[in-house]
Amino acid sequence: MDKITISNNRLLDLFQGLGAVKDLKGAKFGYAVSRTLRSIDPLVKALQDAAAFKPDYLEFIQAREDLGLPFTVLSENGEPLYDLYQGELFLQIIPERVGEFLPKYASLEKKYAKAIKAKEADKKEYDEILKQDVTIEVFTIEMDMLPEGISLGHAFRILPMLTPRSFDSSIPCSYRNDLLLNFPSMVLRNFAGVTNRDFILGMLENFRIMYDAFLELGRSRIVADYNNLYEQGRIAFCEKNAEKNQYGNPKMIEVRGGLEYLIPESSEYSKAMRIFNGSMKEVISQYEALLNGRSSLHLSPISFDKLPVDFSGTQIDLLADLIRE
Repeated sequence: MDKITISNNRLLDLFQGLGAVKDLKGAKFGYAVSRTLRSIDPLVKALQDAAAFKPDYLEFIQAREDLGLPFTVLSENGEPLYDLYQGELFLQIIPERVGEFLPKYASLEKKYAKAIKAKEADKKEYDEILKQDVTIEVFTIEMDMLPEGISLGHAFRILPMLTPRSFDSSIPCSYRNDLLLNFPSMVLRNFAGVTNRDFILGMLENFRIMYDAFLELGRSRIVADYNNLYEQGRIAFCEKNAEKNQYGNPKMIEVRGGLEYLIPESSEYSKAMRIFNGSMKEVISQYEALLNGRSSLHLSPISFDKLPVDFSGTQIDLLADLIRE
């Protein structure tokens, strides 16, 4: 067993990744997965316990459910319909009955105000815990031991327990910061389902180096200022001005694969947003300059004949700096 240090958030991702591949064929691979799962299970359980709702908040959730059921929208099969907000399920309320529902819900929130406030404080603490590093023991394996049929998405999630490989050859590579700052989601969104073994083995060590670069960029003062000053301020500002649903939660809509607050157009909001952005001008300018920049990495090039034949133009574009004829 080898000791490695990763964030608690990455630990949870590793645990989920191991659970997804534990039944794949390969005696050595299965043994390594089983040993690692047993090793990290107590730490994962502690994180799961820390994330669990307290009894008084669970009581509030049940009371919210009981209150909402007579007012809820039903599916064709007569089942209640739900909306997901910040990891919780909320019953959809019939629009014509919102006026009748809201006063009752406001009374319920008042009754459980202490539990709701404590839950919000717990979430902030838990989010900080996820950012902290933890040292764990894993049973490391060589990348060549990865079983046939494993997807790149699954291999990427268990990358911490894969032994680093030495490149046969590497080149200085200037890679786009805008991609590196969104590296994990970029990989999982565009390459998770790839099962071409040659491509996976050829790219995993590149992805390890790029993931480290992602972490390094994330620790920079420019990114910290942008996230803590601009992003948190913008979120608070948008939450305040967004349309609210039946529970008083901000409404959100999908925009280019992500979620954004649904904010009514108004001259007052536009003016206030311009003032806010003006106050963050230097923070935004430095962050945009970082986004438009590049990081110098030593990566292993990949030839066209090693790319899966069914790759899209988008996938090839994301790897353009590595591709050699």
